[in-house]
Amino acid sequence: MISIRTILETAISNVDTTFYWTTYTAVYDGLTLTGYKLNTCDTLHLRPNATITLSGIGTLTVVDFLLNEWVYVEYLGDPDLLPKTATTRPIYFDFGTLKDTEIERSYENQYQVVSLPMVWLRTPINSTIQDEMSSIDTLADLEFFVLDYAYPLGSPEDVDKIWFTKEHQIEVVEPMENLFRKRILKYFKDNRAIFSDLTDTTIDVRGRVFISQEDEDGGTRSLFNESLSGVQVRMELGFNKSLSCNC
Repeated sequence: MISIRTILETAISNVDTTFYWTTYTAVYDGLTLTGYKLNTCDTLHLRPNATITLSGIGTLTVVDFLLNEWVYVEYLGDPDLLPKTATTRPIYFDFGTLKDTEIERSYENQYQVVSLPMVWLRTPINSTIQDEMSSIDTLADLEFFVLDYAYPLGSPEDVDKIWFTKEHQIEVVEPMENLFRKRILKYFKDNRAIFSDLTDTTIDVRGRVFISQEDEDGGTRSLFNESLSGVQVRMELGFNKSLSCNC
């Protein structure tokens, strides 16, 4: 018997969240240098106010970004000394029913434990055990969410910025979908010893602006009592039989 939760939790913890960039472009305000755009084909889950840490340089704050094109940081040193890789925020993993996960996250928030971005695996899971001749142990119909903090629709982030659907889409939904497609899904596809073959037709990814749930009276409230946006993923994933156990 395999543990779907354990395998997925290990997988998420092993997903590469390193930021890789290739070239840079100087950014000026008039004649004054204000920073650099680090050009890249994968911006991961980076967004304004996120940080990246470069060895020997320190931590830089992301001022702006364009999905899978560049990340703008206010760095005034020699750009040729910047390492081409940087550490970003890790991905956290939660699982359970909506009610149980909400209770656990409420407890974490009381103690100011910030566990975002996160992958939440919703349970229970519908799974089908395969026959003895198959290399696949279990086929599972999974539903999980890839989420990060957001602001409620119409609320201000600051005096100059109000969050509407566009802001959620650009700053949270698209980065979370990018994180899923370019890093998490890639991990599933690359680790053939653990997961069976995947086809895109088995995967349904939906952007969710300001994730919410419906109350009994028909109203809505935020999921986990937090303001979150991201993507909802439904997919069928096969888990191969363990090669280390013949019993």
